[in-house]
This record gives sequence, structure tokens and C-alpha cells, in this order.
Amino acid sequence: LTRRIPMAKVGLFLHTPFPSSEIFRTLWCREDLLRGMMNADQVGFHLFEYARHFLTCSRRLLGLKYGMIPDESGGHNLAI
Repeated sequence: LTRRIPMAKVGLFLHTPFPSSEIFRTLWCREDLLRGMMNADQVGFHLFEYARHFLTCSRRLLGLKYGMIPDESGGHNLAI
């Protein structure tokens, strides 16, 4: 989508619970799924707990950091 419309803003809202990192790490395509979700500009969850699971998976499986400080390297920022 962003290749065809570079200025497009992509959002993702999960209507189902996001699993804990212990469960998520059993998936064979776990890194691909997380990286695909990271390409969105905004990701929404029903509960804070599900957002916390997503952030924990991103930290444990991909080694990413998160917080309120903007990315200084000019990388992509994702709103959760």
C-alpha cells in the first residue's frame, strides 16, 4: 500500500487478544508477523494488557526498545 501511495497512513486494530510472548514465540513466523505489524503507523488493541503483550514480544523477540522518546536515528515511529 505504501509503495503505491507513499503518503498513506496505515492503521491496524486487533479485535482479538494479543497473546503473551510465551505463546507468541511458538509461532514459526513470529518475527515476520511482528515486523509486518511494525510497518503500520498506528496499532490499536482492546485492552492495555494486549498492548503490553505486543510491546513485550517486540522487545524479547526483536530486541526493540519502546518509550515516549522519538527515534533519533530517523527510523519509523509507531503509535500504540
